[in-house]
Amino acid sequence: MKRILAFAVTVMIFLSMVISALPVNAAPKLNQYDQNNKLILYNGFSEYAVDGAYGTSVNSAPSPGAIMQATFKDCTTIELYGGRGIDRAYADIYVDDELVESINTYSATTERNVLLYKVSGLTRGEHVLKVVVSKTKDNASVGTWVEVDMVASDGVLMEKKLQIKDPEEGNQIIDDSLLSYEGDWT
Repeated sequence: MKRILAFAVTVMIFLSMVISALPVNAAPKLNQYDQNNKLILYNGFSEYAVDGAYGTSVNSAPSPGAIMQATFKDCTTIELYGGRGIDRAYADIYVDDELVESINTYSATTERNVLLYKVSGLTRGEHVLKVVVSKTKDNASVGTWVEVDMVASDGVLMEKKLQIKDPEEGNQIIDDSLLSYEGDWT
């Protein structure tokens, strides 16, 4: 009887140590997608090789109105990673076509693969992240660039046509099969 009781106490101590070592409210592992994934759509961005990027390159745009769009299915969390630097502007962040934040990507020093924006707690389903280069820039900035390095989500990146809003014509659906995403654009 003493052996059974000693064994039971040992098991209880072991289980309490295992349970206390488990993370509380551990964040779900996110799927990471490099900026050059063909399911991430761009209009006005160009790909550049840079050191310190998630992969070997980033997509950057110097012109206000340039757009990056990523659509996820079965997701509740989305993260956007990019760069900061002396020549950077604000990026307008849209989730499901609603402007949710304008983020300043200016920094006095160059930073790569930085978390620029995160949203969590979305209703599980299909969600669209859109980044639009703003006309606004920090007073200290010497340019209007916005840089995208990667996106991450607990959902799966999916194909969807790029939507561009034209104030005079309303929403336009761009047939992305007609666009080329390779090489330097000038």
